[in-house]
Amino acid sequence: MNADTFKRLMMPSHRRMYVLAFRLTGNAVDAEDVVQNVFMKLWEKRDKLSALESPEAYAMTLVRNESMDLVNNRRHDEVIDDVRAGEPDYDMASRLENHDRATKVLSIIDTLPEMQRRVVTLRDVEGCEMEEIEAATGQSPGNVRVLLSRGRMAIRKHFSNF
Repeated sequence: MNADTFKRLMMPSHRRMYVLAFRLTGNAVDAEDVVQNVFMKLWEKRDKLSALESPEAYAMTLVRNESMDLVNNRRHDEVIDDVRAGEPDYDMASRLENHDRATKVLSIIDTLPEMQRRVVTLRDVEGCEMEEIEAATGQSPGNVRVLLSRGRMAIRKHFSNF
């Protein structure tokens, strides 16, 4: 795969990749770093991308994993710094709790059936509009709403069991 083909295939996903990275890291600079790292990984694997059913979904998975790694490493460093300071940081505790909840929800999303997972990810993680989801999935408006509703119901059910 040459550079032009790679750009045509992956650049339309750049905005969504950045939005997901920003939501997970909470920081614009970190989100840019994550997206840049993911593009580097994608470039290194460019010959295998054409064999994938959905290169965009693969890229989004890489963004999520890279973001979570960054957040986890940073959280680990912050916890160590707090322990060294000897003062409890209650704001840190609430941030850790929120991060744990987000991690649980993402793991629950991964267990959903493929189309529900895709619709929930597009809507609730990436923030896509319903029309964009309909175009991306090829589903009717009613079916997208049903898939989204059922996916969210399953997430609530599984989340309460954690």
